[in-house]
Amino acid sequence: MAAVHESLLGDAAAVAHFASPGALLSRDAVAFVVRFAGQPVACAMTVLSGGSAGVYWVATRADARRRGFGELATRAAVRAGFEYGARVVTLQSTEQGVPLYRKLGFAPFTTYPRYVVPGPVGPDPGPPPLSNPSTGGGRTLNSPPIVRSEES
Repeated sequence: MAAVHESLLGDAAAVAHFASPGALLSRDAVAFVVRFAGQPVACAMTVLSGGSAGVYWVATRADARRRGFGELATRAAVRAGFEYGARVVTLQSTEQGVPLYRKLGFAPFTTYPRYVVPGPVGPDPGPPPLSNPSTGGGRTLNSPPIVRSEES
């Protein structure tokens, strides 16, 4: 999974964080990697929580798209969610993934606003204090201002 995501993101540190043994070997996670000609070309992960499962880390290498590899990984992740007892399986999608997920039977039920911190990003100072931008609490002591960038 890390190889596919690193080829897409180019950020080894971010990928290493999510591809750590602790995350991938969790009892509540199942990961899938699709290989073609001996190379990883697509991946997906299912994370279980109570009666639901989330599908994450869905990615296909650019040179392997439109060949069914992403669909295969996603189908395996969705099936695993239900086989492990989930009553509902959810995922978040980019616009690029919407046609595939609709084909697989997913239907949109909400959108999420995304927020970005303006300015350069420095070393990770740890989690900021909780704030709620929708109630005017978008800025709290020791945290940068949060700016709404777009809806996905």
